[in-house]
Amino acid sequence: MDVSNDTPYDAKYKVSGGGAPGGPDDDPHLSEDTTHWPVVAAGTVVTVPVTSKGPWRVYFAVNGKAFVAESTSDNDQVHLISAKQGFRTMIRKVSHSTGKVIIPGNLAKSA
Repeated sequence: MDVSNDTPYDAKYKVSGGGAPGGPDDDPHLSEDTTHWPVVAAGTVVTVPVTSKGPWRVYFAVNGKAFVAESTSDNDQVHLISAKQGFRTMIRKVSHSTGKVIIPGNLAKSA
């Protein structure tokens, strides 16, 4: 799984998995100490090997706020991106066989 920080700020991240899918929280709170979380520098991508069964939650911490995305494939690209009032997460699905990004049908028409 690739974790990408597409913002101009360094962010901390954490990947946890093996739970039942629950959908991302709309307003997650940082209930744990993020001091030991690894940093994904601004504008960079890190590859995270996942060994547990998914789905996985990818947590980002930046400027004291938390953002979360839920990934269902170990081949997903999970992005932290800038938004109007801060940040948001986005997941890009990648085909295992081709390595190409898959554009969902409802988005393909506007691409």
